[in-house]
Amino acid sequence: SIRDFWRRWHISLTGWFTDYLYIPLGGSRRGLGRQCVNIVVVFLVSGLWHGADLTFVVWGGLHGLYLVGETLLFRRGGPASPLGKGVHRGVTLVLVWFAWIFFRADCLSQAGGIIAAIFTRLRPAALLTDLAMTGPEGVTVCLLLALLPLLERLPAPAALSPRLSRRPWAAPLLYFFLITATLACRCLVLSQHGATSFIYFQF
Repeated sequence: SIRDFWRRWHISLTGWFTDYLYIPLGGSRRGLGRQCVNIVVVFLVSGLWHGADLTFVVWGGLHGLYLVGETLLFRRGGPASPLGKGVHRGVTLVLVWFAWIFFRADCLSQAGGIIAAIFTRLRPAALLTDLAMTGPEGVTVCLLLALLPLLERLPAPAALSPRLSRRPWAAPLLYFFLITATLACRCLVLSQHGATSFIYFQF
């Protein structure tokens, strides 16, 4: 969900805005309408924190609207069925990707051009060619995507094996090599497309 995304991503910034802006504004204590307003205000300010540009304001505003919509739709909890959860995850992923367009674009007109190109010039076959997702690279990307749900459900180290509970260093070492291998594969794929500067260096 969008809420879960913000609990896991940019945790320090989310916590700061929650403690020093959302809660002082009233949080969720003054009714549903005020809660929705507070959410949008927090995310608009979060966008401005990243940069004094309309692209960041739109990015923050979109996430605010996403979270408001989710709050109104799932007031009694998210989808219960596996199919519903899968659809919810897919929708969340697409919405977050869409908002990243404004975060990465230099101006609103560029963002509009990217969105227009998605619906007018994008072809599945051409996409595979443009991204060079063929051969080993395509297999690597698919494996990494398939690993994400599995990594999320890894059990606690002691639960893997009774022997690991007697060797506290074994499970962390196993996880370390697993994460290192995943990051190495990711860097290998990215290196094939040229290095780009980390976007947060500009903030």
